[in-house]
Amino acid sequence: QAKLQTEQQNLQARTSTDQARIQSDAQSKAAAIDVQIQKLELEKRRLMQDGMSIAQSVLSEKADRDADMYKNDQDNRTALDITAMRIEADIRESAMHKDDVHRGNWKNGNSDHTNPTPGDMT
Repeated sequence: QAKLQTEQQNLQARTSTDQARIQSDAQSKAAAIDVQIQKLELEKRRLMQDGMSIAQSVLSEKADRDADMYKNDQDNRTALDITAMRIEADIRESAMHKDDVHRGNWKNGNSDHTNPTPGDMT
């Protein structure tokens, strides 16, 4: 019976030791998992910040391109308007010159001259 009692005490001691070791291993593994979770959270935040930074950069570049395109469009419209005004002025000047020639008047430099008529040559 003493032998049986000793074996039972040894078994309880080993069981307690095994339970303590298992509990210690579980705590170590839980701590390691917590560290991994924290690392993953930090990586997630860094990736989100990088993504937001990239998105802001892309949006900024798009805004710059849009502004450049708008400016170019406005410059082209202005150039077209100026060209149209010049064409209109040329057409008006040509029409006035045609009327002057038809009436016998023409401009030479800064002075006006009248074309001579056949009876005026004296």
